[in-house]
Amino acid sequence: MSGFTLIELFISIGILTIIGTVGIVSFSRFRARQMLDLTTNEIVTTLRRARTAAAAQENASAWGVHLENPNVGVDSYDLFYTSSTYASGTLMFRKRLGSGIDFSDPVASSTKDVIFNKATGLPQATSSIILQLLSDTSATKTITVNSQGEVSY
Repeated sequence: MSGFTLIELFISIGILTIIGTVGIVSFSRFRARQMLDLTTNEIVTTLRRARTAAAAQENASAWGVHLENPNVGVDSYDLFYTSSTYASGTLMFRKRLGSGIDFSDPVASSTKDVIFNKATGLPQATSSIILQLLSDTSATKTITVNSQGEVSY
């Protein structure tokens, strides 16, 4: 007689299930890290856009990025121009962070403004922004704005 026994079939199904589970978990981690990279790149691009607009004196204003980490709800960041502060500024756009991504700096229930001065494009203060995965808080990305207005990550 040829064929497979019931035990051999169960063992094969078990092995395939384990391999499939490991593959799905690995893919979801990979996807989450890719989303973290994408979000980091989008924020860096927005910061660089603000710096360029301030240096070019667009709308005769300083430009900035407002980062918001509410205690409840989705974290977001805004591109704006202003004569002095975010509160007195004009919002250009708001972007929410992707699902599963959070700011760890600014901390929960706080905000942070990165404002670039008109004409010079220099920031009013150096700053760092830290993004993290909610599913793995050890997976972080740090964005830094130095005193010359250079944005790095």
